[in-house]
Amino acid sequence: MASSRPTVRGLTTSSLVIGLSFAAVALGRPGELTSSSSDGQPPYRGAGMPVCDSSNTVVTESTDLDTLNGTVVCSGSAGTSDHYYGRSHDLSTLDAGGNEIVLECVKWGIYSNDLEVTATINIFSDDDGDPSGGMSLLGSLSDTIPVSSEPFFMTFTGDGSIVLPQGFIFVEMFIPGSSLSESHFVGGNNGGQSSPSWIRTADASCGIGAWTELDNIGWESVNWVEAIEVSIEAPGDPCDEALPDCPADVSGPSNVPDNVVSVDDVLKIIANYGQVGDGTFRPVGDCHPAPNGDCDVDVDDLLEVIGAFGAVCEDPAPELAMNEVRTNHGGFDTTEYIELIGEPGASLDGLSWIVIGDGSGDSSAGHLETAVSLDGASLDANGLYSVILENLFENSDPVTHAVVRNLNYNGSGTVDLDTNDDGELDVVLWDEIIDCVSLIGEGDDALAYCSATIGPDGPFVAVGGYRCPDGIGDWVMAPFDLSCLDTPGALNACNEPDSDNDNVPDCADNCVDTPNEDQADCDNDGEGDACDLVTDCNLNGIPDVCETDCNANGVPDDCDVNDGNSFDCNENGIPDDCENDCNSNGVPDDCDIDNGDSDDGDGNGIPDECEGSVIVINEIQFDPASDISGDANGDGVRDGSQDEFVEIVNKSGADLCLGGGTISDAAGLRHVFPPDTPALGDGCVIVVFGGGDPATFAADFGDAVIQVASTGFLGLNNGGDTVTLALADGTVLDQHTYDGNGGQDQSITRFPDVYGVDFFDHSVASPGGFLFSPGTTINGTTFGGSDCGAASGSDADSDGVPDGCDNCELFNPGQEDCNDNGVGDACDINNGDSQDADSDGIPDECQVVASGAWINELHYDNSGGDIDEMIEVVIQDGTDPNSVTVTLYNGNGGNPYGSAMVVGTDFTAGESGSGYTIYSIILASNGLQNGAPDGLCIDVNGNVAEFLSYEGTITAASGPAAGMTSVDIGVSESSQTTVGSSLGLTGTGSGPGDFVWSVLADSANPGNTNVGQTISP
Repeated sequence: MASSRPTVRGLTTSSLVIGLSFAAVALGRPGELTSSSSDGQPPYRGAGMPVCDSSNTVVTESTDLDTLNGTVVCSGSAGTSDHYYGRSHDLSTLDAGGNEIVLECVKWGIYSNDLEVTATINIFSDDDGDPSGGMSLLGSLSDTIPVSSEPFFMTFTGDGSIVLPQGFIFVEMFIPGSSLSESHFVGGNNGGQSSPSWIRTADASCGIGAWTELDNIGWESVNWVEAIEVSIEAPGDPCDEALPDCPADVSGPSNVPDNVVSVDDVLKIIANYGQVGDGTFRPVGDCHPAPNGDCDVDVDDLLEVIGAFGAVCEDPAPELAMNEVRTNHGGFDTTEYIELIGEPGASLDGLSWIVIGDGSGDSSAGHLETAVSLDGASLDANGLYSVILENLFENSDPVTHAVVRNLNYNGSGTVDLDTNDDGELDVVLWDEIIDCVSLIGEGDDALAYCSATIGPDGPFVAVGGYRCPDGIGDWVMAPFDLSCLDTPGALNACNEPDSDNDNVPDCADNCVDTPNEDQADCDNDGEGDACDLVTDCNLNGIPDVCETDCNANGVPDDCDVNDGNSFDCNENGIPDDCENDCNSNGVPDDCDIDNGDSDDGDGNGIPDECEGSVIVINEIQFDPASDISGDANGDGVRDGSQDEFVEIVNKSGADLCLGGGTISDAAGLRHVFPPDTPALGDGCVIVVFGGGDPATFAADFGDAVIQVASTGFLGLNNGGDTVTLALADGTVLDQHTYDGNGGQDQSITRFPDVYGVDFFDHSVASPGGFLFSPGTTINGTTFGGSDCGAASGSDADSDGVPDGCDNCELFNPGQEDCNDNGVGDACDINNGDSQDADSDGIPDECQVVASGAWINELHYDNSGGDIDEMIEVVIQDGTDPNSVTVTLYNGNGGNPYGSAMVVGTDFTAGESGSGYTIYSIILASNGLQNGAPDGLCIDVNGNVAEFLSYEGTITAASGPAAGMTSVDIGVSESSQTTVGSSLGLTGTGSGPGDFVWSVLADSANPGNTNVGQTISP
């Protein structure tokens, strides 16, 4: 399960870099922006943009709709990137008269196209005309762009289903890339425009992975030629609609129908007698003739009511439906829930609530991953059934929830229902679908297997929603944090008052009296920014306390500069006293260089007198963007874990040997550099990704050495963490601690590279606006090293470890050095410095087997979310519990995971008997990995007493059991194991060899002797 997303996001140093230039963008990877104006073709001047329907209203930002010139595209030797072209429109000035605005067609100029492709138009609602945030998908259109060497207009026609808000919308045209260079050019001209033309690439090529205005990358005179046509749809006549099931019930004591035909209905007919609808309303009292009435309150309506006088109107029995669901919220997900609605008392036997999400392997979409049986349950007296679940559902990825009848699934593993990943289910394991809804996000996270959808929630996948009216209405998206809108087991909060009409009910609104649909609360004080503007010196709608204030004087930086309170020598919006000033002369480094007061021989923006010998963690990616723009490892798939990375740069002037070294975070060990890690020369880089297959990494990493975390993930915490780089002997080379205010769907990086003291959000520091740059500088250039991807120097013993990094001239690819004397075990034995009586290649002094402690009981897996995972050990009298350590081992690679636990401080003492004391620890959910295989060892004063595993054996690659092979305990747990069960030793004896491992079904007993066990002196 993915972790819940944080509620606080991002640094506020966005003023660090102002503007871009074409020269900077040309350094982008893997291609460069190319202008078609250099190909000699004349501009197109035709009869103008076509018209879809003369009765439509044309909305455009283009002043000239006739001329099509060549424009710009990101292309290189690898071909043309996937491109997105964008344009914002403000529909607030349309005179719609309160009627619906319907998109009829989108028209876009194409200058040339060399390959027939299917292009997609995506229409978003937007909050401010800037596509960097605040957008929600309204609908999509697609069509094939034909091959043409001549300019033409492409028209995408709608079907009337896309209704537009009377505010900002954003029109995006996606054109797939190809292996052809410069495969297409979108048409444009310099005739002028009312709002910017935007561009981005899917793989961040040319430095435009995020939406960027054309004039910010050196194309000030290029404007897309684009327009939309809309129609204003007048509402239908209410009198054309069918009368309700009980038409004579027109009123009641509260002036609304009350399900009884009585004197109130007669009086309402008399009061409205003679009223006639005008096409915009049906007069109250029009109830005859069936089925639609006649839009006139007359004697026929009076007779209809008198004839039905005394009748009690009964609502039809409701159909069974999904009514409310939540899969994620702030903090640990203890309050996930599902809810159904239908006929009171109805049985739910034979039904299951299932979740279709992602899986693994070649076919990763459309896997049945969760099933909740509803057998034995029934709807209550209000027609509702709800159950609270703890951390059961997957977060952050698009999923489809459905209620099905007669599910044929045993609950073990996932089942691929969409074998070709085309968005349609190929395998059906049920007899009937009762209801369904899909929780979706943007881009690749919009995959849905149900026509009813909830989301996206900004850049995130929706966390759930509720129906209004209950059971039959549309789905309303739930906010991320739990609120009054969450009503499991009760009718939904559909009629809560909304005083400011911002679509956020008062009970959940952080600013009740002022519209603030986005609920922005930058200082997280519980009061929305719209109500919290105590001071706003620059009148930008953001409270001053939330603005960047680098010198902490209580005034935002831009106001400091504009008011003359701070100097800004380079006019970048940052007070000089906050800029890098490595020589402490009171002048920012770049101004020192520009003024000629300092030299900068390597052109890296750092005065030469400040550069020295360093080995640094230069860039950290802990918060990948939620769409494809977060694909940092370049494998074509965005993965929130695998696309995390740590970048290390060697600027020490000498080779760096990292074999056996480690990367850790605050939670524990994350990566052990393998012994054959190439020696990194000066200016060389190594990047460790959270996961993935390096063979599929297609990005340009500047010849950096690429590895993936040996533990299977980096697990960097979005809310703040400490990343530590250390040598094999424990010497810390560098360490960086970050808080939860950085990342913002991108990496954080030193600025300037390598020698910068502070870390910044990458797009802020990078002139190209890149979201990350693993292996290269923020501009996409190398750090100056050569042959960084190959082992430097000779390898005389052919063990894959360069001689300069090898601890033994004999073959020893694992670099084993069990006595930590700096000489490999193979040489210690060969030189006679160590004995090896059993000829197993391990010095005898390293094979001391300790006694005085053993592992007595453990629990690691059960049905549902794993709970009460634990380890129990027995410490014999005379053994200091503070000298006993338990280390967890990952069966994938044989390295420790998590932090080693000291029994005397981390465990709780329990039962004491003759000669022994039992200690136990209850771990957090998923604290023990689920095997196939995994294991743990216990050591006394560094000497291993036991190295055990479950679901297979492990050969330890590092840690206290390095070089040892585990003993499989022979019993195991699974996702079918009942809560309250464990695995433990049974029998009678005084040491671990006297007992046998057994399954303790429903008999877990941490801190005490096991059921069926007697420990004797």
